[in-house]
Amino acid sequence: LYVTKNYAVHQYKLRNFKGPLAVPLLGNCYSPAVVASLFKFLSSCRKTYSKVFRIFLFHTPFIVVCDPSIVRRILSDTRTFPKGEKYSKIFGIIFGGGLVTSAAEKHKADKALFNKYFIRSSVSQLIPSMNHHVLSGIEEFISSSIGEGEEKQFDCEKIFSRLSLRVFMNFAFDFDLSDQPENEKEVCNVVSTASFQVGNMIAFNIPNWSFLPVVRSLKTLPQIIMKYLQPVIDKRREQLANGTVLAEEKDDPLTMMIQNDLSEQDMTN
Repeated sequence: LYVTKNYAVHQYKLRNFKGPLAVPLLGNCYSPAVVASLFKFLSSCRKTYSKVFRIFLFHTPFIVVCDPSIVRRILSDTRTFPKGEKYSKIFGIIFGGGLVTSAAEKHKADKALFNKYFIRSSVSQLIPSMNHHVLSGIEEFISSSIGEGEEKQFDCEKIFSRLSLRVFMNFAFDFDLSDQPENEKEVCNVVSTASFQVGNMIAFNIPNWSFLPVVRSLKTLPQIIMKYLQPVIDKRREQLANGTVLAEEKDDPLTMMIQNDLSEQDMTN
């Protein structure tokens, strides 16, 4: 009765949003399409119900937004669209209280520190570096493994994850793991696992109770990444302290965080 009542309340609140037929308790999860592939299900809903629609995963309602302009507004206008408690709690398992999960004044202060790295003029300066990593990655992952006249299938997701990791690490730390392929694969697997587990927790309304196996697993994942980043952080801190590297020479997020005396916890978050 309680679940049915909540379902009816959510249906009334979301009555202006179209979406596939849902039922109490199961929501849209009665559909074999959801079980087979949630992303394919969402793609089919987008074609049927336009770029904004509602779905129920079990008894939890979601508004799915597929319009880039609306997504941009939602992400930038934090007054109108504040981060939900569930979002902060679940992502907080991985990101702590950093820029991704912080809100109000802390988020405003954190954003002010990083904002200069994400404006158009700063991003445009990174394009040559991005192109370099993409072209070298194509050669490393694809071209070098195909013989003349040979056809071969590739998992583009695995290639993209390694390329995006290299681009981001060079942007943030002036460092990557391209010369350590096994370690690079480990970090990519950690990111993929964390993304999958966090997505499931949010989609299926799994609580963030510390004794749950999924929560215990998530809490161990950042430690794997930090074993590669901590030496880089320590080295940069030492270089800036003794003057072997000037802040102007390494004007990246890592230098900025060190210069602004961010704690180790805030830096890793």
